[in-house]
Amino acid sequence: MRFFAALIVFGVCSYAGFAKAKAVKRRLGVVEGFLLDIKQLSILMQYKMAPIRELVRQLEGSVLKEFWEALLLQMEKTGSLADAWQEALEQTRRNGGDFFYLGDAEARVISDFGAMLGTSDFPSQKANTEMALERLCVQAEMLRREVSQKGKVYRSLGMLGGLAAAIVIW
Repeated sequence: MRFFAALIVFGVCSYAGFAKAKAVKRRLGVVEGFLLDIKQLSILMQYKMAPIRELVRQLEGSVLKEFWEALLLQMEKTGSLADAWQEALEQTRRNGGDFFYLGDAEARVISDFGAMLGTSDFPSQKANTEMALERLCVQAEMLRREVSQKGKVYRSLGMLGGLAAAIVIW
């Protein structure tokens, strides 16, 4: 009986370590998705000169499909792009999935970008986009380092903690 209890404790602790490492990777995936989509949105704004709703509809096929769909839905409800952006970001973070892992620092950058989107002329929009991209690049680089350095630590600590607990139980 103690053997099975030790095995279960080892498994649970190992799973916790692997889950924490996976969470950091998922967070990085969302940030990289926003990097790509904001670049795409910037290109569309520059060359298509269409209303923002039409531009956002072209992003629905991205890895952040959930966010863009929520944004379009909120835009229909509120009419304000800044309010819709903020609500879509909060909604997708609450709903779970990869957005759940988005950190406050990254969410602030994304939120700030959305607050300025569609509020000024194109040169100002371009400057806002470039600033958001630079800030997200910094966040992505920090997360890449965390994945490479701490990912292994999380996995190892989970397994070692599980092993220590299993030995104590046995």
